[in-house]
Amino acid sequence: MSGSLLNYVRAPARIIFALAVIIILGGLTWTWSEFSVFRSDAETIVSATALTMDDIARNSLDRVDGVLETVVGRIEEKGIAISTLKRRGPRLGG
Repeated sequence: MSGSLLNYVRAPARIIFALAVIIILGGLTWTWSEFSVFRSDAETIVSATALTMDDIARNSLDRVDGVLETVVGRIEEKGIAISTLKRRGPRLGG
């Protein structure tokens, strides 16, 4: 009698185990596909952000170059007044 009872218990346990494996694998497959979609979206956002940052940095450096060119032009045109540099006092570095 115990042998037949054990067969009744093993069959549903195998079915439950098989269903659990199928559900877990299905969940992992769904999660991976969702992850792939979100990763692709994130890569697009990061790429667009990097391009925007590159444009901003380039524009900022162009403006700095413009200011430096203006300063160099004025220095070449008028020179540096050495007397104003001497009035500032000693240098911090010694």
